[in-house]
Amino acid sequence: FYDVETALSSVKQTKEITTELHYAKEYIANIHFSFKDYEKAADLYEDIIHSIPKTDSFNAYLSCTNLATCYLEINNLKKARETMDFLEEKLPQIPEYLQPEIKASIYDILANIALKEKNYPLADTYLSLSENYYDNAYSSGILGGHYFTRLTRCNYLVQLKRYDEAL
Repeated sequence: FYDVETALSSVKQTKEITTELHYAKEYIANIHFSFKDYEKAADLYEDIIHSIPKTDSFNAYLSCTNLATCYLEINNLKKARETMDFLEEKLPQIPEYLQPEIKASIYDILANIALKEKNYPLADTYLSLSENYYDNAYSSGILGGHYFTRLTRCNYLVQLKRYDEAL
């Protein structure tokens, strides 16, 4: 992917080349994320998110959710929340059929922030919103986020010591 990024960076930029370059950078960030190099991944996701032209349709929502997750992992809750605020602002640029799933992802991340802050009523509220959006999503779950919401719900139940429900 570094070779692809280098090759694409050195040619005349068209919309198609820019899109492919975006994907190459995203794959590199995902590799850092997979190896738990969250600070490097966060830097790359930030670059990806802020390199999308304002006039282009916003297609970096996966990078936003991954960026917020990086910030959760390094305990920068303020940045995680800011990332979700940024993503929510971009919702009008996202195709309508994806919006329920994106909103569900936003609420799942906000629930995780609330859990880290030990604000269990707020976490439960966000989880309920996330679950509701997934239940009403048009798509078949391209982000696969409903699994993450279930894991967040399980974490919530464990923190409340409701182990039987968590199981």
